[in-house]
Amino acid sequence: MSHTARTRAAIAATTLMMALSGAAVAQTGSLETGPDTNGTGGVFMNLSPVNDALNILEFEVAIGTTGNTVQIEVWTRPGSYIGFDDNSAGWTLTQTLSAVSQGNGNLVPLTLIEPIELPAGETTAVYLQAVTASGQGIRYNGSGTSALTDWNNSDLVLFSDVARTGAISFGGSSFTPRAFAGVIHYEFAGPTDPFDVRILGSADPSNIGIGDNTTLTFEVRNPSTADVTGVVVDIELPAGLDYVSDDRSGTLVGNVLTANLG
Repeated sequence: MSHTARTRAAIAATTLMMALSGAAVAQTGSLETGPDTNGTGGVFMNLSPVNDALNILEFEVAIGTTGNTVQIEVWTRPGSYIGFDDNSAGWTLTQTLSAVSQGNGNLVPLTLIEPIELPAGETTAVYLQAVTASGQGIRYNGSGTSALTDWNNSDLVLFSDVARTGAISFGGSSFTPRAFAGVIHYEFAGPTDPFDVRILGSADPSNIGIGDNTTLTFEVRNPSTADVTGVVVDIELPAGLDYVSDDRSGTLVGNVLTANLG
């Protein structure tokens, strides 16, 4: 639908478009610990959110001999690993990742296939174990009593003091204190504000003359972790604008355009 009325005192013709985006980009952060000074094999850790629930997205670790493709198992359990570091009882093998080792002191990313969920107010144990050849495992921090076992920032608390040698999960020998060495990357699991859906509007071009067209784009964002359904958007056209068309099969009543986004 197009209408031009050049006698209007304001803009005469307008094209209205609506764009639906995906979920808003979540707020992210990271926690870095000490360097790798010992190894190799696997390492245990307890992860506890300070306030909000978090999703662990990636670990950065140092892996032994340079240039080898290493398989790394990711085990998790609700609660602490303390008292559960010598066998797989109570643990879940969530995924197996591949990484190419870069040698001592050089971190490589372990991007998780499925994020590890850390519920607010709870501790979750994580065990990373390389299961390729011995000597190609994950390195850790500490020699004798020199390991720092507690690390934290404003979002996440880490406790880690047990590591294992060898290339078999829960196998080899265990040593303490030994701590995770590297970086933990995470995102906030929930919205950072109380709204379920937010709308942002823009015009292109933003300055037009009588009889010119502009495109109004309304971006609908869902910042929560849950799907949002049955979304209906009502857009009140600014005074002086005539409706031309939209890309959501909207219904215009007076100067209000209604679109069902599903």
